[in-house]
Amino acid sequence: MDGVATMHFNDFNSLLEVLREKVLSQYQPTGEDTALRALETMQVQEEDYFCHVTHRTWDAILHDIRESHKDDTDSAADGSNVIKLLKDAQMAMAVPGSYLDVFTAVICTQLQIRYEKLSEQERTALKNIMKKSSAYRDSPLSGMKRG
Repeated sequence: MDGVATMHFNDFNSLLEVLREKVLSQYQPTGEDTALRALETMQVQEEDYFCHVTHRTWDAILHDIRESHKDDTDSAADGSNVIKLLKDAQMAMAVPGSYLDVFTAVICTQLQIRYEKLSEQERTALKNIMKKSSAYRDSPLSGMKRG
């Protein structure tokens, strides 16, 4: 705000430019001289520096906010839902019976209901409800027989 930082950046960059010019005039480097390239890359633009500093600050703040709210009911859980769904589907494929049984087992797993613990009457009721679902009815599974 008061120009002090700008003055220091300008002084530092000017010094590096003088050194670079001195290397150029005294040694006439050819091609890609690493010392000359190092003097060039050492120059820091004020905007870049402050963007980097504020970015680190914002990252720390956002990390703290995420950590403090990770257990909130409306926060997304870490991990992939797709991976969990694939594991659930693999487990459901082991369920004996029709594809309707498999479909019902996957839905139960997603709802954290243990399909194998349901009584036969509860399974039948759930399957009758699942038959009404367009997700099952419109899927290729509904017309297939399990072999």
